[in-house]
Amino acid sequence: MASASNQAGVFGGSNPSEYNASDPIVLWIIQLVIIIVFCRILYYPLSFIRQPKVIAEVIGGVLLGPSVLGRIPNFNQTIFPAASIPGLTLTANIGLVFFLFLVGLELDLSLMAKNLKIAGSVAVAGMVLPFGCGFAIAYGLYHNFHEADEAGIQDRISFGLYGLFVGVALAITAFPVLARILSELKLLGTTVGTIVLSAGVGNDVAGWILLALTVALVNSSSGIVALWVLLVAVGWVVFLMVLVRPALRWLVRRTGSFENGPTELVMISIFLLVMISAFMTDIIGVHPIFGGFVAGLVVPHEKGFAVKITEKIEDIISLFFLPLYFTLSGLKTNLGLLDDGQTWAYTIAIIVIAMATKIIGSSVAARLSGLLWRESLAVGTLMSCKGLVELIVLNVGLQAGILSQRVFTMFVVMALICTFITTPATMSVYPASYQRKVAAWRRGDIDWSDEVQSIRRVSSDTIYPAAPTRLTILLSRVDSALVAFLDLLIPRSEKECMLVHAVDIRELTDRTSSRMRISAEEYQDLDSSVHSFMSIAPVWRSAIVNGDVAIVPEVDFPAAVNEHLDNAELVIAPYKSSDYHSHRIVNSALQNSCNLAILVPNDAKISIKHVVVLYAGSSDDVLLTHILTKFVFHGGNVTSTIIVLNEVETVPEFGSYATVKKWDHQESITDIITTESPDLVVVGHNSIIGMAKTDRSSIATTDLETKSILGELGHLVARWGNSSLVIFRAA
Repeated sequence: MASASNQAGVFGGSNPSEYNASDPIVLWIIQLVIIIVFCRILYYPLSFIRQPKVIAEVIGGVLLGPSVLGRIPNFNQTIFPAASIPGLTLTANIGLVFFLFLVGLELDLSLMAKNLKIAGSVAVAGMVLPFGCGFAIAYGLYHNFHEADEAGIQDRISFGLYGLFVGVALAITAFPVLARILSELKLLGTTVGTIVLSAGVGNDVAGWILLALTVALVNSSSGIVALWVLLVAVGWVVFLMVLVRPALRWLVRRTGSFENGPTELVMISIFLLVMISAFMTDIIGVHPIFGGFVAGLVVPHEKGFAVKITEKIEDIISLFFLPLYFTLSGLKTNLGLLDDGQTWAYTIAIIVIAMATKIIGSSVAARLSGLLWRESLAVGTLMSCKGLVELIVLNVGLQAGILSQRVFTMFVVMALICTFITTPATMSVYPASYQRKVAAWRRGDIDWSDEVQSIRRVSSDTIYPAAPTRLTILLSRVDSALVAFLDLLIPRSEKECMLVHAVDIRELTDRTSSRMRISAEEYQDLDSSVHSFMSIAPVWRSAIVNGDVAIVPEVDFPAAVNEHLDNAELVIAPYKSSDYHSHRIVNSALQNSCNLAILVPNDAKISIKHVVVLYAGSSDDVLLTHILTKFVFHGGNVTSTIIVLNEVETVPEFGSYATVKKWDHQESITDIITTESPDLVVVGHNSIIGMAKTDRSSIATTDLETKSILGELGHLVARWGNSSLVIFRAA
């Protein structure tokens, strides 16, 4: 009868919130929905102060646990009954294994190798000092809380193992959260960001090794057993690195997955590798998460393969599994256990030691390696971040019986506060204004005592005036048409000077794969556009050229574009309709007040000899007249045809090589341009809108507001023959 009732569901009188061991999915779904929705609601306000999602997930668990909502009568018994927790834990731990696989996948040991000296010193100093102080405070924790809470702790835990674990917990740095904070603060690719990521890799690897050692020693009944555990664990890692890694690389190459993305066979192989590795490290006596981590290190990184793997699985891990795990951490956290002065004194001491020792150790090491003091403090502050990894370590300690629930709660409070403080503390010691000053100083644009440039010294015998023409190029690609256009603009005479700043602004989403694509290890070779542009720069002897890559969060993209437009006489933004990145750049530039030239290139044009100018007398035409007469038409190297679109009082003098024609509206603009066969068509933004109303044969639609004009550029180029197109928009 009960079985029939269950089959009938709620209509048969069954209660969906009642746990049923034979059919646990109903309550599991209720738990899942509550956790995910609750955490997302909490994350919304926290995102405005740039806090990582793990803060919301742990706080959500604390609120759902015995500290807050658990005090409501029957809340935990109804929503999180004790019998249902093992199923929830199993799901969360599967997700955790794959998350550690992603962490291993994201780590590239060559990153630390490229910055070994400074990153190594920061990583070592940032671990030794916290580890030593952690071991010291462990003495008080062990003798004041171990005996009081020994009912919840395995009595074979010695002080040596306890101190080893506490030292590791205070010394470790949360690499995944660290990368996210760097992206939020626009520090990826900077000197500080590169050093922090490089040191974070070394810190992470060393931390996991020490944690594996601690767990192995705790799970061993004798010294000889612990030795066997460590030897077999090392043997498994060597087996994966020496035999499995080359075999996996061979399979990936054989199936064409490097070029075309992972095939189904490759994905199955990697999934099995993760689970088998987790199984092996668990039965060896370490922990299944170490198996997932080592499996991530095995996957090849060539040709972006690791990124492609990450893209396939990251969403379900970060959006589905991880909130469960960290909410469970919050459920195990009972703030009610922090109920006396001694407990709070130790909690505060743990927080101070965790922050101060990391900042002091890492900052001093960075300063001794040649960084400025503020840069060094920023490195130290960032290295003190705890986040995801710290909570995983604490849960391992709780599960292994090293920590009691009270000490676990003390350390969770420390992890939350350290992670929460990291972003605002970094912004205070290393503000954006200081970053810009350091960047300008290192480029040689200013003396350290200056706020603005007085002279620009390129070499010992060359001094340029204080206010040369400034040109900013928003790079998305480098092609022959862009180079040909710049050849027109950059002065031939070495007596003149033009400052050319090329910047490639890249968006960074909150996905792991996005961070991997734009990692510090690949930063210098991030995008061939900057390097291609800089390789061409020596031909422009009268120009001072510098290139830069700006990596910014997705929501800050328009503001980041605006930052690079200051003090530029002209901003050039290449555009290609099929390139979403260039579309975003031009759209953002159009939203800002600047003198803008949108270049729609024809890749076949390697030089510009004949230019057609569509002139209507608007403010945009005043700008293009100024630019063209100043840089292009004064040398006699280019012929031009000026087509006057409407009645204007005077037509400016474009030079003796210019032919002026008045448009009689009898012939379409398209036909005129086709007859002229120019290499470049120059037109004002307002003129484009005007032609849309009068010459519909040239434009596909008549609705050409600021944003919709981008949709018409492809039509214009297609209709106007074999020409590149430049649209000028005045500020």
